[in-house]
Amino acid sequence: MKRIMIVDDSIELGRVLQGLILRLDPSLDIVFTPSAEEALLEVARRSMDLVISDLRLPGLSGVELMQKIIARQPAVRFIFMTGLSDNILIHQAQEMKPDGFFKKPIDFNAFEATIRRSLGLEEASAQTAQFQTMNLTETLSGLQHRLGATAVFIMDENHKITAQAGEVPALSDQRWGAALSGLNSAMQPAAGLVGGTNEGVSILRGTGLDLAVAPLGKSVVAVLLRRGASSLRLALAV
Repeated sequence: MKRIMIVDDSIELGRVLQGLILRLDPSLDIVFTPSAEEALLEVARRSMDLVISDLRLPGLSGVELMQKIIARQPAVRFIFMTGLSDNILIHQAQEMKPDGFFKKPIDFNAFEATIRRSLGLEEASAQTAQFQTMNLTETLSGLQHRLGATAVFIMDENHKITAQAGEVPALSDQRWGAALSGLNSAMQPAAGLVGGTNEGVSILRGTGLDLAVAPLGKSVVAVLLRRGASSLRLALAV
């Protein structure tokens, strides 16, 4: 059984990544840790085939983590992801020659292809693909429950809802797609004004519902919440 470790200080992002990776092969053993120190404890207990790590972590950086893990397990493969614009750290990471290096928001088509290549996975069968979709839906259901959300759904670049939990208001996928992609695009210039990238959560306040939207590669994750500050704080924490 192949074992993957995800290292990121965002627990919710880790859960989403786990659900997406399990779409490739439901038999994968996936471990999540929120810090480099906890990742090193996991490596001391068991071997890993692939580590997917953010560059910016509490304590050690992703580069330092890779150096320490490879010293213990030379055969482990690495994929980095980052929202940083620190060219020095990015250069250090690229010099380590990881299997993949992804800027956030992640291009998940390329991300999944890199994971397949790193682990030597074959294309999923139709039956496995159906199981994978079910697993992603379970992940979204867990997120819906933790946030107390009315609905959580993922919409792809073609304006199709690919997975959901809860009841999405009865609008066509195209209307939702036009609205969400427009919101995501509108946030890019604002992010540029502060020298960043649009990888956070955008919030729209409504009369009965609030909408939280975050980019996920070429897709978007949307969370519909009952109006209230507590719900928004939970969404922002994601």
